[in-house]
Amino acid sequence: MTENFTQQEVKWTKWVPFSQLYEYFGFIDDSDGKNLSKMRLTYLGKTGPPHTDDGFRLRSNTHRATTSSFELFELKESLETLPCPLNNGDIGCYWVRVNVPNHVFDYIGQCAEEKHGMTKRLTSHFRKLCAIPARTDFKWNKEIRGVSTTELFEKASEKLASLGVGDLSDPKSLFFEKYVTIKYIVVPPSATAYKKIHRIEGMAMARYELEYGRFPNLNARDETIGLKGFLE
Repeated sequence: MTENFTQQEVKWTKWVPFSQLYEYFGFIDDSDGKNLSKMRLTYLGKTGPPHTDDGFRLRSNTHRATTSSFELFELKESLETLPCPLNNGDIGCYWVRVNVPNHVFDYIGQCAEEKHGMTKRLTSHFRKLCAIPARTDFKWNKEIRGVSTTELFEKASEKLASLGVGDLSDPKSLFFEKYVTIKYIVVPPSATAYKKIHRIEGMAMARYELEYGRFPNLNARDETIGLKGFLE
C-alpha cells in the first residue's frame, strides 16, 4: 500500500459497541470441537481447554483457522445484519472505555504489529479486566496465555467487581456488551507506519489530558513526553 494518504483517510471511528466487534464465549471451551489445546481446566462450572484469546472472538475473522477454538462456531449475528468494521491485522491506535454508572475507565493504546493488529491488543485488555487469576490458582502467561496484568487493571477489575455489575469473566453477565465501547483509527501499513502510530497516540493522550485534566486512568505510562514546559 502507498505511504501517501490524506488526513481524511486516517480518522478515528465513532464509539463502537463491543458487541459489534467481538463475541465473548467465556474462558472454557466445552464444545468438544477442534480445540488444539491440551490443557483441561474447570471454571464457572465448565470443564475443557481454554478458548482462543480466552473466549474473545473478533466477529470479522471468519476464516476459521484450524488453530482457533471458534472454528465450528457460527456468529451469533451475521455480518450482513451487524457488520464488523475492525479486521484482523488492522494497525493503528485505539481507545477502550468501560462506562458503568458513576465510574468511567479509559485506556488509549497502539499497535503496529501486522499479523493480528489491534485486535490482539484489545483482547489482552479484556482478559486483564476479567482478572481470572485473582479468583483462581490459574497464572498469567500460563493458563491465561500470552498476557500479564498491570496494577491499574488489577485495581480497576477489583473496583468493577464491587459495583454490582456481575462477574466480568462470565458471558452470562453481559458485562462487555453492556459497558464496553471502543473507538480506533486504522493506519495503512507502510515503512513509516510505526512512527505515524506513535505520533497519533501521543497526540491523542495530550488531547485527552486537555479535555479531562488527567491521563486515561488505565494507562500507566505518559506517552506525551516532550510537552512539559512548552506553554510556560
